[in-house]
Amino acid sequence: MKNFNWQYTLYVATLAIILAFTLSILLYVDFDQSLLDHDTALIAKLQKGPLEDLLNGNGINNIPELKILTTNEGVTQANKCSKRAIRVDSFTPPTDDECVNRCANTLATALTVEKNDHYISDENLLEPGFYCRIGPKPHCNMKTTIAILSTPLICRPKFPRLIGGPVGRTIVACNNINIQDPFNRLWDYSTNEPVRVDTTIIINEDELLSDGSYRFRCKFYGVDVKHNKYMEHPFDRFHPIRNYCAALIFAAHDDVKHVWENNQFRCDCGDKKTTMVSHIDPNDPTSQCSSYSAEIKTDVKNRMKITVPYPCFTIHSPIEDVGRYFPCKAENFHGEKFMENIELTYSHRHDEPIAHPFYEDFPISTRIAVRKGLRISS
Repeated sequence: MKNFNWQYTLYVATLAIILAFTLSILLYVDFDQSLLDHDTALIAKLQKGPLEDLLNGNGINNIPELKILTTNEGVTQANKCSKRAIRVDSFTPPTDDECVNRCANTLATALTVEKNDHYISDENLLEPGFYCRIGPKPHCNMKTTIAILSTPLICRPKFPRLIGGPVGRTIVACNNINIQDPFNRLWDYSTNEPVRVDTTIIINEDELLSDGSYRFRCKFYGVDVKHNKYMEHPFDRFHPIRNYCAALIFAAHDDVKHVWENNQFRCDCGDKKTTMVSHIDPNDPTSQCSSYSAEIKTDVKNRMKITVPYPCFTIHSPIEDVGRYFPCKAENFHGEKFMENIELTYSHRHDEPIAHPFYEDFPISTRIAVRKGLRISS
């Protein structure tokens, strides 16, 4: 009988056990992808959150929810720094190094609060003076924002309708999500110059001048795709709107504008001799201004003529008009008019013939009299 190979048998048995264990894991363990996504998101959150502060900080105040009972003044002061900005009673502002020592934290910085500054720490408004706090120096524009000393630091606008941005240095008035034009300017009518975020002092955005007008208003120098100036929104002076009344004109005269009176809207087309336009419907003051107007008039005897204006596109039109309207006539395609007109003739009196267009110019001796449909020489 041949010798039994115990080593070979042990090797095969080991492989069988490993294979069985692997199969059991694959068959009975459910790999949930959502768990992996959750763990990945949690890691990303902790990288920039409290865990990072705890691992990287050099101060005892990085330990969350730690209640320290001590008579050591230095430890007590450092613990206060973790909760709010602490006041420093001195005649000169502290340095960052002094605040590092005072707060026992390498992230501590010095802060000076001026008379009209607004800093919020631990839900309290800081009095003017010198402070130490843990965190970066605020770079908020203190003329236009309130600095909230939280994590992260927030520069909250005092006048969000006028000035915004991350640190309060971006003028947001006079533009909106639909209209962004750098030539629309927020204007200070008390000094008759543009508002400057670093020097203009704003106490109230609705401040009135001696004549009863608002101090802060917009000057809309920007133009739309048809080279018409933007106009002040009738319900919000800090928002621009397109000039509806001039929408059918290229580079309309400044006298072409919309007017709001007693909650009623109308278009003011100005003096036609100056603006070269009038209401597209002469009987409707709310109709837009145009170089052509709809009209019905008696052309010659027994004949009426109706003029129907219609919009068209030219080489100066915005691209969206190309798919919306017909092209203007060839002689006007390179011009600045976005309107054409059609003239139609008709008669209400079907039993009477229409006179010749030049009937009135005929000499009386050669005119033709009309009698019951018969032409008889006079």
